[in-house]
Amino acid sequence: MKNVAKISIVFALLGAMGAARPALAADPAAPATEPKPAESTPAGASLGDTLTGMAKADYVAARVLYQDGDFASALVKFESAFAASKNPLLLWNMAVCEKSLRHYAKMLGLLERYRVEARDKLTEADTKEVDGLVESVKALVSPLDLTTNEAGADVLVDGLAFGTTPLEKKPLVDVGEHTITLKKKGFRERTERVKVAGGAPLVLAWPLEREVHEGTISVHAAPGDAIFVDGKAVGTGAYVGKVPSGGHTLRVTAKGFRAHTGEVLVQDGETRRVDVTLEKEASGIPAWVWVAGGVVLASGAAVGGYFIFKPGEAQPQVIGTMDPGTVQAPLLR
Repeated sequence: MKNVAKISIVFALLGAMGAARPALAADPAAPATEPKPAESTPAGASLGDTLTGMAKADYVAARVLYQDGDFASALVKFESAFAASKNPLLLWNMAVCEKSLRHYAKMLGLLERYRVEARDKLTEADTKEVDGLVESVKALVSPLDLTTNEAGADVLVDGLAFGTTPLEKKPLVDVGEHTITLKKKGFRERTERVKVAGGAPLVLAWPLEREVHEGTISVHAAPGDAIFVDGKAVGTGAYVGKVPSGGHTLRVTAKGFRAHTGEVLVQDGETRRVDVTLEKEASGIPAWVWVAGGVVLASGAAVGGYFIFKPGEAQPQVIGTMDPGTVQAPLLR
């Protein structure tokens, strides 16, 4: 290329396709100058003419898609053309697509590759202007400086893996709002929505806490009531304590009251409150009196009857008030 105007900040537009796409003037985050896909080479020849086979077909399709505003599909086609041809000039076109998708970190990475891999095709002026564009894009990204107390924790940005702690190379995050997640097995996951200003490191210090499978049980009974958890006496009247997650047996007792026994399920991190009101025992003759004593009474009656009406002894004669023979009562026939 004779001048960067053909392939850098003022790259030649898709001339063979008509008028260029309007610049994103309303985009406050866009660079002051709008880069366009390249269609020429440093020598002035058509980029498409240097490609053959599927690489050329993908390149032509990518230009059509870009002009139509389908930047994601255009990027796929430019990537396919680059994979087939290894022509470093296509890195520029890929960077322009990432810009249109507002993927500034990816755009920056492609521009840095472009100025290295295509350096033998660029003039000194070309390289200088590409360097200027790289510096402009750096204002649209922030290096993620995330530290934690645990090594080997996974770092995700918007659900995409960005590495594990400690982060040897600080990954770039685009300007705007992003969901950042830090997680490691055996520790509580941390996720936050973070605003990224761009142009300066995003510094986060996130300590991880171990997962503890326990909860809290809170028992409230009457003063003096004895409280047992899993068979162990833990207090009277009221009790609050940590227990492993899962089911537990609660028993509350008091003299003169019916004991309360029940199961309590406690989840991780949960505080389970249980209010217990004991019922008084029923008053009156104890039940054993009616059961055992009743037998004794019945036996006593039988014994008494034996002695009163002992067989073999004449029954005592009842003396009436009428004279014998006064009243006759014949036998029934």
